[in-house]
Amino acid sequence: MADRAINRHRQSVEQFLVNHGWVHGQGRNFYFNGLGDNAHPHLHLIVTNRDEEANRYEDIRDRVEFLGLTFGPEQNQNNFDIIDHQARAQANHVQRRIEHHFPDRDQAGRLINMINNIAGMGLRLVEV
Repeated sequence: MADRAINRHRQSVEQFLVNHGWVHGQGRNFYFNGLGDNAHPHLHLIVTNRDEEANRYEDIRDRVEFLGLTFGPEQNQNNFDIIDHQARAQANHVQRRIEHHFPDRDQAGRLINMINNIAGMGLRLVEV
């Protein structure tokens, strides 16, 4: 009986992300701007194995192929890579970029929380 209860709560990576405010784009692309849509600026996430099970952010970390900030609609312009297949950006630089491009502290906080969830970077808003 307990197994059946656990099975009801299983969800795919895709379902998990959508249930946590991410907008599913084409293929393996997901977007998060803290407002519930994919308007710029936003976080852009590319994951592998989006149909596999994920019930918490830790389940997704190894599937992250790319996480970046996209500031405008121009392809490959105004992007800031947080995670890619070769490198991870320094946390303080990521934090400064978010605070600069997201002057609304609530929205900036939602993005920082989401980056922490996905990447485990330990970012926090600087107190003013």
